[in-house]
Formats: sequence, C-alpha cells, structure tokens
Amino acid sequence: ANFVMLNDQFRMEKEIADIANLYYRDYGSLKSNDTEPRRVEERNKFYDWYPENKKAHSVELVDTSGLHAWVTAIPQGKSHSRLNCFSAALDIEMAFHWLQQDVKKMQESKQPLKSPKVLIVAPYKPHVERIKQLVKFEYEQRGLPEDANLIKAGTIHSFQGNEGDIVIFDLVLDEPHWRANLFMPDAEMNKELQKLFNVAVTRARFKLFVVGNIKYCRQRAKNNALSQLLDYLVDDQKFSITDAKQAFPNLLFAKPRVYVGDGATDAKHIICREDTFYEYFLEDVHSFKKRLIIYSPFITGNRISLILPDFKDAITAGKRIIVVTKAYEDRGKNDLQQYKKLEAELSAIGVEVLHKKGMHEKLVFIDDSAVWMGSLNALSFSGETGEIMHRHCNREITAEYEKIYDIQYINGAVEQKVELKCPICGEEMLLSEGNTGVYWKCRNGDYSRSVDQQYPYEGVLRCQCCGDYCFVMKNQPRWVCQNDPKHYQIMREGDLKLERMAAKIPTQKARKEVDKYFAHRKKADEEDSSKSTTSASKNKSKPASASKGKVSSKTKGASGNKAKSATKEPKAKLSSSDDSTEQLSMFALKDDT
Repeated sequence: ANFVMLNDQFRMEKEIADIANLYYRDYGSLKSNDTEPRRVEERNKFYDWYPENKKAHSVELVDTSGLHAWVTAIPQGKSHSRLNCFSAALDIEMAFHWLQQDVKKMQESKQPLKSPKVLIVAPYKPHVERIKQLVKFEYEQRGLPEDANLIKAGTIHSFQGNEGDIVIFDLVLDEPHWRANLFMPDAEMNKELQKLFNVAVTRARFKLFVVGNIKYCRQRAKNNALSQLLDYLVDDQKFSITDAKQAFPNLLFAKPRVYVGDGATDAKHIICREDTFYEYFLEDVHSFKKRLIIYSPFITGNRISLILPDFKDAITAGKRIIVVTKAYEDRGKNDLQQYKKLEAELSAIGVEVLHKKGMHEKLVFIDDSAVWMGSLNALSFSGETGEIMHRHCNREITAEYEKIYDIQYINGAVEQKVELKCPICGEEMLLSEGNTGVYWKCRNGDYSRSVDQQYPYEGVLRCQCCGDYCFVMKNQPRWVCQNDPKHYQIMREGDLKLERMAAKIPTQKARKEVDKYFAHRKKADEEDSSKSTTSASKNKSKPASASKGKVSSKTKGASGNKAKSATKEPKAKLSSSDDSTEQLSMFALKDDT
C-alpha cells in the first residue's frame, strides 16, 4: 500500500505549527499558510472577541516565578502526582479575562457554547481536577449555567482530537518537588513526552500560552523533551515572557476552598486529632481579621505548599501572619538547608518568620479571639501521630496565653521591623526563654533585652517620657533622664556594648566603678546559683522516710512560683513615686537621684 504524508495544515497559526515541527523532522515539516483566505477570515473572527491587541506572535510564555508557586505532592497509589494551586488560579484568571464578552452575553442568554473557546492542558490529573473546581466556582459566581462550556480542562492524554481558539499549557512544576518525569533525561520517557507536548501545543488554533516557572524548569530539565521545548521558545524564537505577578497583582489563589463548614469554629471549645485539625485550621486562616500568629517548631514542604495560597491571599488583603519556629542552631545539619528554603518562601510572600531558641510549644493565635494549643505542628505533617489540638474560642483565655507568651511585645517588634535586628552587629534577634520569661537575644550573642524593654534605636537608649539619658552612679549605675531626674533606668551590663551609651560614662574612674559593680554582681549570682544547686542536691539525697506526707499540688505550685520570681531579672516597668522601698526596676518615678 502507498501512503501519502499530509504536510499541509490549516488548523493553527504557523508559529504554533512550527513547535510541532520539532517532533516531525523525521517525516518532513508541517506546512502552514497564514495568508490563506479561510485562515484570514477565521483569524479576524477570533480578534473580534479576543480583548487583547493583536500581537506580533501567537505564542507567549507566562512566568510564575514571582508568585512563589510551590507545588503540592498528591499521593496516587504508590507514587505522587502534582498540584499547583497558584498556577491553577492564574490559568482561570487569564481565561475569564479573555472571555469577558462571552460571559456578558451568556449571563443574559443562559445558552452554553457548542465548543469551548479556551482549553487548559496540564500533565497532572490532580491539577486538572483543581482547575475544574475553579471553573465550576467561577460559573456559579458569575451566574452562568453549569454547562456553559466556555472553558475545558484536561490532561494531555484526554485532549487528543480537541481544539480551541486559545490553549493554556500549564507545566505545573515548581519548588519544592524537583523529582518529576518532565525533568528526567531518560530516552524512552522523552519520546513519550515529545508526543505529549506535540498534542498539547497543537490543540491551539490562534493563541498558545505556556504557563510555568520558566527559569526553574530550565534549570531542572536538562537534555530532555522539556528543555528542548523551552530552549526553542525562549532562545530560538525569543517569544515574549510575561511576569504573572505584574500582570495579575490582585490575583486570589484559594477562593474556592472547601472548608469544614459545620459551624464548629463558632463553638467555645474544639478538640481534634490530625485528621480533622487541618480543615478547622484552614477555616481560621481563611477567616481571621487582622493577625495570625503560629508557633510551629517543625515545618514541612508539603504542608507549606498546601497553605501558601491561603497565606498569600490573607497578606494581599492587608492581614499579618507571624510564624515562630525553631532557631537554626536547634536544627539538624541535614535538615537546615530545607528549612531555610521553606522559610524563604514564607518570607517572600510577606509572612514574618521569627526564630526561637529551645522551642517546643505548638500554638496558634487567631486575632485576639481564639487560641489553638496542643501537640500538633500546624505547619508540619508527618502522618498518623495520634496527637491532638485544643481550640479555645474565648477572649479571656486567649488574652491570658498572649500575656504568658508576651504576644503584645512580639507583635510590636514585628511592626517596627528594625527591632528584629541586633543593634550592635545587625544579626537576627532570636526569641529565647529564661527565668524572667521571654527575651530577645542576638544570634551572635552580642546583645539581649527583655521583650518589654525599649529597643536602642541608632544604638541609644532614651527616656520614653522625655528625651536623652545621662550617666549617674547611685547604689548601682543608672541612666537618668536629663529633663526629669525622677525618670531613670538601671543600667544593664549589655548596655555597655552600645558604643554611644558607653560613651556617656564621663571618666575612666566612673567606668571602673561600673565594671566593678557588674563583676561583684556576677560573683554574687554565681554564689547564689551554687547554693541553690547544693541545696537541691541535699534534698534529692534525703531518704523517702524523712518526708512526712505529700505536699499538696496547690502548695507545690505556690512554692514553685515563688522560687521562680525570686530569680527574675528586673523588667522595664514604671513604679509609682510613693513607693517607700527602692525598686530594682528598669524605670522608676522616685525622687532619689
């Protein structure tokens, strides 16, 4: 039998057909004639409804790198598929932007189209399912019939034989999951990928948009079908690349999320395990008004990729999200780089990431109205652990926990930004916890301060009521307000690391007195510590018979609190002027200077 190769094509624009020629070279190239009368007539009809100006090229790339569009791994059997909530939302935004005219007509006529005008093609089924959810949601929101047929989404395999005026080819892939068939150099696999790419691009009649993190995909794909495609589009043809973030700055990524919706978060208390916590937590993320603070010692890529769209939407709406997690020093060496990458993605979308030394608590503060507490890491997922979280929807309980963890001061430091940096070396200030409670400590150890102590802007401490300080040596070294000597702050040894404060000590003799004071105080503290250790050791060695009866929990708790308060460092507070005894406070209103 004789076979004739059909090389002339009339379906698509020449630039689109030329991409297919990458895969048809062994059989001769497809031939296109864009000036053929029928093609000209169909092209004119297309531009009658297409809202953009007629551009020189029929192929464009849309770069998602600015969206920080992390990908979620979705389990499928023994392997994983991929879902990118960011690029899925972008695909829908682009499609409905072009279809404005058709949407208006259909809102009146309620008559669906015979064939879709926009096809959205992706290599992963979970991603396609997400797009279908978005399409359905948009139809409902815009008052369109369920079968409007404006947009059709499908995997590459499912689109053989279909065509549309516009095709969006979504590559889906992005951080953090770099192991993907589209990146592999395997020869047999790439023969199949070339066939699939050929099907994907040749569904388009007039416009082809390739969506993805172009730089990332080019870095990961080497000597394979995807690198061949992108090299051709970017280097050989030099098609334009549109920055998705600039083109759609107000894009929402998580709007059609399915939440628990049973009204449970309105209840006073909820207790749940890991299998139900995430949906309740997402509902809080979606509905909080101003501020969300998450204490999560551990973070995983899969959890972050799922929740990033919700975080991004909240921050775009002007809300604040603070994540407190473990300090780098408390991470394992093998995990450190992955944590840095995860935190960088959170920071890139506007989440404030703070680090805490020796962290263990798992908490979530939803505005000032509710608090989650328990044993689950909100930003991590490790499978069936049996751990639980307890949600209190009570302002008094929430306020009490905010007081315990000094949320007011932490939130204030985040607002000021500069307070998160060491005033001496510029390194990050870590949250730490000691007998005095929570305090800030420089990662390099150059400076520390209690959370309620004022930050030394430009390396200078100032009276919060009046102005500058001067140095005075009373029973201890002090910074005394120049305008009102009733206002003073007891000097801390760390203050001497601030050059401009140390320079306020006028003479070498005065400086020696200050150094002598701190040396004596340090020695006294060491002696007290030694005595406490010796006393605890003796009590521990006593035989059980020496103790008559059990100490009640109430007495034990009171004793423990008393011991704790006795070792506290003074915090920055104001004392009233009628106090008869000298307060070891950071500020006082006493006329004893």
